Amino acid sequence: MAFYVLTPFRRVELKKMQGQGSAGNVIAALASFFIPGLGQLLQGRIFAAALFFVFACVMWVVLLGWLVHLWAIIDAAMFKSSNVIASELRR
Repeated sequence: MAFYVLTPFRRVELKKMQGQGSAGNVIAALASFFIPGLGQLLQGRIFAAALFFVFACVMWVVLLGWLVHLWAIIDAAMFKSSNVIASELRR
């Protein structure tokens, strides 16, 4: 599954995130800063994205949404894909 970003001039395909500390994770963390779960969606984790978004919306009702929002940012920044883990195990 490929995700695309529409830019004013062309359509750009987002590659799978490479691992913790990669530029992709930084972009995902910044995306989650604005909308909880958006970073997880960019990483291809649709269930986690929906969970963070819904949970943050529910928690904002009791003024604790900032906590889930922060959790979503950290989760997006620290994510390591299974491909990266498998390649590290092969070394």
